[in-house]
Amino acid sequence: MDRVKGGRSRAAGRAGRRASGAPAKGAIRTSALLGGLIALSPAPLDAVQNDEADALRATQELEIQALHARDVDAYLDSLHPEEVSMFVWDAFPIDYKGRSDERRRAVESFFANVEHLRITSFDKHYRVVGDTGLVWGYAKLEMKPRDGPLEIRNVRGLWVYVRVDGEWLRIARHVSPIPEGN
Repeated sequence: MDRVKGGRSRAAGRAGRRASGAPAKGAIRTSALLGGLIALSPAPLDAVQNDEADALRATQELEIQALHARDVDAYLDSLHPEEVSMFVWDAFPIDYKGRSDERRRAVESFFANVEHLRITSFDKHYRVVGDTGLVWGYAKLEMKPRDGPLEIRNVRGLWVYVRVDGEWLRIARHVSPIPEGN
């Protein structure tokens, strides 16, 4: 908490001024400054946020396309080297930090053992906070192993991305079945 002379917090000082009915110190100056900055802004703040969310959406769509195409390199290129993953059929989270060779083998093995894979997303939401991107929503996961029946699961997920050198990389995911009755 910020302290001012006398040990009172700045917030306490502001609260006291508001309780007395007096405008908060600097409120008019701050409002004028913010109004001027917004007027000079090259694009509305919502438009900037939408552009960033659109870039995040495009990144995740490319990741899903790489899965559908079973393109190991394109899929791995979308992942941060320190990703933590908990997917629908994983019993526990997997921390891939320092284990890129193991992750490559796991992805290659997965693609080699899956005859059909289709992810149909719906009700996805995208939010960008600084250099962190959040994606959450639902999907239908269709997977047919080479030696087994087609499995169809309705899942919910949270995917976390970080922006590194201007690129979105997935650093965490948690995908789990939607509970029965929902």
